[in-house]
Amino acid sequence: GNRDTIYSFGTFDLSKSDLTISMPDSKGKYMTLMPISQDHEVYPGLNAPGTYTFKQSEVGTRYMVFVVRTLCDPNDPKDMQRAHKLQDGIKVSQADKGDISGLQNWDEKSMLAMRKAYNALGSTASSSASYFGVKCDRSYLDAAMGVAVGWGGMQQKDALYLPTQVEKNDGKTAYTITVPKDVPVDGFWSVTVYNQKRFMVPNEHNSYSFNSLTAKKNTDGTATLHLGGDPKADNFLYIPKDWLYIVRFYQPKKEILDGSWSFPKAVEVK
Repeated sequence: GNRDTIYSFGTFDLSKSDLTISMPDSKGKYMTLMPISQDHEVYPGLNAPGTYTFKQSEVGTRYMVFVVRTLCDPNDPKDMQRAHKLQDGIKVSQADKGDISGLQNWDEKSMLAMRKAYNALGSTASSSASYFGVKCDRSYLDAAMGVAVGWGGMQQKDALYLPTQVEKNDGKTAYTITVPKDVPVDGFWSVTVYNQKRFMVPNEHNSYSFNSLTAKKNTDGTATLHLGGDPKADNFLYIPKDWLYIVRFYQPKKEILDGSWSFPKAVEVK
């Protein structure tokens, strides 16, 4: 998970009737509708306000999930109020809602064992580029690893996730990242700290992540993130023992996707 956006979810049966979802106008703030099929096929994100119709013949499966991400500042009550109002503006309609009779009774024990195995494989990747998409875009192995490591991730044109490990992740050695003024994204960037199981760790500083909306900028427009060190420093992020961080690019531009632009690495504080 992350603290960049709040999520809206829905699961629907398309076998009896089409589904219509109307998205409100977010006034330029990041808000994206992402459809996912029952087979975990991730379709392109839909960013424009308006009405969208989903058919079983097009989604490819009886059931589908939709995920809406709405950018917000979790520490700003007014911004949270704005984001919640946008969530309330999502309208869903369907003539016949169907039922759950088509759901399969999977064996949970074997499913969890399989997830653990794919998670171990997928956790070694340094990018999510091949994990999320439709069947023709990726191998079965990539698809399975994507589901295990980060179900609900977006196609790389919509979002790219870069897990990064520092050399001295003992929870005591501090690092900094100086984020350039102009990161080539149409959405936003973010940095979130996790433990090795990729969970955020509760801490007294309530410090987990920063993004292009929440990070305090330097006079030149850059943003210096302090991973560990002085808790009173601007953009301080708490680091637990054996930590890692994930860089996220929402709506990345061509230079990120083709590798000609790279996010700066964390630098150890001497």
